[in-house]
Amino acid sequence: MLMTLLSIIVFLTMLTLLVAAHELGHYLIARMFKMGVEEFAVGFGRPKWVWKRKSFTTEHLDDEGNPVIETTEYTFRPVPLGGFVRIKGMLPEEDGSETKIPGGFFSKPPIQRFLVLFAGPVFSILAGWVLLIPAYTITGIEKPINEPFLGEVGAEGPAAVAGLKEGDKIISIDGKPINTFFNIVETVRDLPPQEFAVVYERDGKQSQTVVTTYRREAPTPVLDSNLELTPVLKYQSLLGIDPPRKHVSLSIGQASQKAFELPLRMVEGIFAMFAAPSTIQHQVGGPVTIFEMTRSSMDTGIGPLIIFAGLLSIMLGIFNLLPVVGVLDGGHMCVAFVEMLRRGRRLSYKAQERIATIGVIAIVFMFGSVLFIDISRKFKQNKQPEKPAIERPLKQEKADEKPLDGKADTP
Repeated sequence: MLMTLLSIIVFLTMLTLLVAAHELGHYLIARMFKMGVEEFAVGFGRPKWVWKRKSFTTEHLDDEGNPVIETTEYTFRPVPLGGFVRIKGMLPEEDGSETKIPGGFFSKPPIQRFLVLFAGPVFSILAGWVLLIPAYTITGIEKPINEPFLGEVGAEGPAAVAGLKEGDKIISIDGKPINTFFNIVETVRDLPPQEFAVVYERDGKQSQTVVTTYRREAPTPVLDSNLELTPVLKYQSLLGIDPPRKHVSLSIGQASQKAFELPLRMVEGIFAMFAAPSTIQHQVGGPVTIFEMTRSSMDTGIGPLIIFAGLLSIMLGIFNLLPVVGVLDGGHMCVAFVEMLRRGRRLSYKAQERIATIGVIAIVFMFGSVLFIDISRKFKQNKQPEKPAIERPLKQEKADEKPLDGKADTP
């Protein structure tokens, strides 16, 4: 119970700080273009607690010819689910008067509005890099070793049932010589679940066993020849094994390169997901999945938790670039871009209203679907643990083991 409560606190704190970094981008660029910012809020709901007020002189004059003084409130609100920046004059009016508000969002050219909106996702990605680069440098990473040895062998999986153990060296599969771990993967993954004769070496002795592969109910990421995950998902035959791994320290340059590659890999993953819609339900995750991943990261230490927060921040930035008008930054950026093409002319109020309505419906549907997938996945995990699609009794597998020298193998 205490661990669950601590996980909830860490999850909400992490989410709030990441959203605050996102909103900081909007705030700084809005002020750079001399837009009035009425509030920078951490959290949602009421009441609000003002911890600071900052006054600034605008470029506008009052009726007496004096510079207008405006104030930004920096507040905390009670619901720790993110935050927001309220920029002056950001709500469209039916009569179009939002374009005449001094220092207002819509009184500025479309290119400036576009950049203010774009700054949020950019700052989310920057925050991810700020977290990931030192975390990768200090903690390093676990890198797969592309050699024909077994790393972790999944309990009750096909390899374990067939008697294979961590550290075994795979010599051949169905007579095909194995020289790398990738050879193991590529030999079985594209074939339907079936039996494979496996020759392996343990403690200097070669033995043979039969392993029956299986397929999960969901597609799994495809490994490349370097054992790196790719965005491509496929239904693959599996042995229930992982490659051996070693802990590798990274220089700042290596950590930076790895962090800088992540946004591109995430975008590739999104395109791959929409190219194969049937896989979406197996790839997306909502608040339940994020909470579970937060808790799992906490179990393994502060380093993995910081790395997860960095990954989540980058994904938050990329997600906000989706062109869902009325809700996400990407949608508002699309409107600003259209108005740039219209040489600054605003879309009509009715057009904006219709676009916003479609956007709200789309985002409600999106979040509702993700939440349904989240809950269904959790219920399924609790109801029925995943098992290999093809299983045979342990005794039968053991009977299939045949030491090549005719003697009993040493356990």
